[in-house]
Amino acid sequence: MMTKLKTVLARLDALRIGNRGTFAIEHALVMPCLLLLLSGAIDLGYALTQSSSLSGAARAGAQFAMRFPSDADGIKDVVTKTLDYDPATLTVTSKLACECENGTAVACTDTCGGAAPLAFVTVSVSKTYASPLPTAMMLGITTLSGSAVMRAN
Repeated sequence: MMTKLKTVLARLDALRIGNRGTFAIEHALVMPCLLLLLSGAIDLGYALTQSSSLSGAARAGAQFAMRFPSDADGIKDVVTKTLDYDPATLTVTSKLACECENGTAVACTDTCGGAAPLAFVTVSVSKTYASPLPTAMMLGITTLSGSAVMRAN
């Protein structure tokens, strides 16, 4: 009976002193947090890449609008052809605004002291963000957008 008690006490003492399995337990506790951080970083990079491509498409639309500022369908066509996304998922808007040299907003048919006003075209593109990873909700990313403003001739 005494030898069994000594054996049990020796095993308990070995568990207290030994560190076998510590590595596995540490990994089991830390690895989900690290994977969540990595997933968030990948998701954020994916969103920034898409947002950058939307900005580039808006610039292409604004460059087209420099020549044809009132052709909204042509601007939308240029923007959708610049992107690889489904055109049904995109929202493309263009706006023509005019102002005088001093920055006063006027109608594009008005004059500024006898001179024609400066015309500016704003092209905006947006789309709903569809992430392949589950971390988009945690990052709060729902819509991506890009815009460009250029002076029309």
